[in-house]
Amino acid sequence: MSMETYLNFSQDNLWSELWPELSLCLGALFVLGVDLFSNSAQAKKRAGSFAILFQFLLLCAHLFDYLLLRHTFDRESFSGMLKHGIHQDVMRSFFLLSSLFVSLLGHQYLRIRKLRIGEFHHLTMIATAGLMVLCQSQHFIVFFVALETVALCFYPLVAFDRESAKSLEAGIKYLIFGALSSALLLFGIVLLYGVGSNPEAWGASLNMGPVNDAFSFGFLYQLLSENPDHPLLRAGVVLIISGIAFKVGAAPFQIWFLMFITVPLCR
Repeated sequence: MSMETYLNFSQDNLWSELWPELSLCLGALFVLGVDLFSNSAQAKKRAGSFAILFQFLLLCAHLFDYLLLRHTFDRESFSGMLKHGIHQDVMRSFFLLSSLFVSLLGHQYLRIRKLRIGEFHHLTMIATAGLMVLCQSQHFIVFFVALETVALCFYPLVAFDRESAKSLEAGIKYLIFGALSSALLLFGIVLLYGVGSNPEAWGASLNMGPVNDAFSFGFLYQLLSENPDHPLLRAGVVLIISGIAFKVGAAPFQIWFLMFITVPLCR
């Protein structure tokens, strides 16, 4: 790779496009730092209030940014790994608004149950940043990393109430099925990448010249369009959909359906 290619690649890394996610991560680190290094219970409560106020101000700033300033047209960054535009900004605002509501509702619950306020808001904010990156991803590497970041935050959040047996049980079940869904998702991505990186070796056709990036959504879309009946590509798509369905608990992949099917078979 030439020096000019390296320079073009670095210039395309527009970190300013991710300022809401980066701000959210910095705010989450600040909240966690206050919770860890402060001995005052009042200071820890104020850290939770700061997290709520910070998310509200960030939501207002983001709405002002894409409605009135520059976020009204489609564009890409990080060599096409991320796509930005009005649709992505709407989803980013939706996740920020959802995180704000979760923080407001959770703050009262944490005070009643006397749980760690800072850790809860930290995990919520990091998960929100992951979801905001996820909705902009145009590349399977970014997609998988963002999705697993969200999942790693959800595991402790589900089992956050350590005094509740139901909370711990839910956390263990979510961890097990989260690992299963990640394995299915990765296997599906590997199948698509294996065919896309060398289509001729696997009996697939592709009218795009040399392969640039077999992880790109655009590249894989054209590959699937030209080879709709390829068995490996079909299997990869099924595994990816199954992995995502496990993550979100979509029917018929929710846990109770699988227990209903597997328990009789094990007898």
